[in-house]
Amino acid sequence: MGTFRRALRGHTDYIHFLALREQSPEVLSGADSISGQGRCVSQWQLSEELKARVPGSSPGLLRLSLSQQAAAPECKVLTAAGNSCRVDVFTNVGYQAFSLSF
Repeated sequence: MGTFRRALRGHTDYIHFLALREQSPEVLSGADSISGQGRCVSQWQLSEELKARVPGSSPGLLRLSLSQQAAAPECKVLTAAGNSCRVDVFTNVGYQAFSLSF
């Protein structure tokens, strides 16, 4: 059984996903509401600092995928999807580049 070490404060409603990044001490989260800002993908440092928060276009964020190339670790692409026909594509995690609509 693990030991509680940190609390990432700021979510005010359900958290639908968490993803730990292997290459850096960061956590990605997606929730219904973060301090009244609606549905967002958040990037947290494990030091409890909120690094970035980017709103999503879906009414409910349910899934994310992070892709990163070993040869170019600064180039990251994050996709987030929920209960709509859109998939949001984020570049460098802190910036929503565009949304795909199906």
